[in-house]
Parts: sequence; structure tokens; C-alpha cells
Amino acid sequence: MSLRTVVRSVRFRIALISSAVVFGTSALAVGTVYMTVTRYLENDMVTRLRVEGAAIRVGDQVVVVPRTVTPEQVQSVGAVYRQLVLNRVTVTILAVLVVLFAVSMVMGWFSAGRVLRPLGSVIRVARDIEARELSRRIEGVNPDDELGQMASTFNSMLDRLERSFAQQRTFLAQTSHDLRTPLAVMRSN
Repeated sequence: MSLRTVVRSVRFRIALISSAVVFGTSALAVGTVYMTVTRYLENDMVTRLRVEGAAIRVGDQVVVVPRTVTPEQVQSVGAVYRQLVLNRVTVTILAVLVVLFAVSMVMGWFSAGRVLRPLGSVIRVARDIEARELSRRIEGVNPDDELGQMASTFNSMLDRLERSFAQQRTFLAQTSHDLRTPLAVMRSN
């Protein structure tokens, strides 16, 4: 199966759509986490970061610094720390999203294959049916879903074709029988 065939298949489209839904909702969740971390680092961290004598307090941790450190230097260290954390969070989020997209695409591919499996049997039966053998029908498909409705419609079409071919055979048999008598009379004359 070529790549072009795979990309144009219904299975691929179903996998892509399900993957996009998973990816989109995950991106929304991860974006919310990112915004929460950003807000925490910008608001809460700055208010908790302060110089207390010879120490800098960050939340519950105290870092001892020389007395020559100014509040501006502390704020600058806080900004660098904030940027490092945000960079780490961004890289982690992007890596998780890439892995999540790949995993959801594979899962979507197998799920779509499972859902579309009855369609394969419908296709095989449809290919095997010939004009001489119209009595075969598609079976084993759930009649309550779209594939079952398609199989039922296809079976109805085969019923109509079978009746039409039977009528045609009957007509030809009757016509040939009706023409034998006049032909026999013409030959004898």
C-alpha cells in the first residue's frame, strides 16, 4: 500500500480526526498548566522573593547572600529564574505534545481499523458477486450502524438485480420457446 493510498483512506482520515481531537484537548490542558505556572511565577514568586538582611527568601527556602546584594539584583535573579523555569516548562510541554500526537495517531489508526473492519468484508463480498451469482448477500454486519445500513442497502440492490436478471432469463426463455414453433413451420414450408 503506497503512502498516497494510506493518506487518502477513510481509516487515515478517522485516525487524523481523532488524533486532532485528542491533541487539541491536550494542548488546551497543557496550555492551561503553562498559564498557571506563568502566573504563579510572575505573581506569587515575586511577592515571596525578598531580601531579608543577608538572605534571600524564596518561598520556604532561604539562600544566604553577601550584604552587598541590592533588591534590584534580587529581582533580576528572580527574572532569570522565572525565565529558566518557563523555558524548561515550554520544552517539556512541546515534547509531551509531540509524543502525545504520535501516540494518538497510532491509537487512532488501530481504532479506525477496528471500526472499519466490517467494511472490508462488505468490499470482499461485493467483489466476489458476479452476474451469474446474485444470490450471495453481505452478512455479519451490525444492522444498527452506518455500515450495517450500507450493507442492507447493498443487499436490497442485489435483490432487485436478481429479480431483474430472473425476469430477463424468463423473458428470453419464453421468447425463444414462442419463436421455435413459427421457425419450425417456416423451415418445413
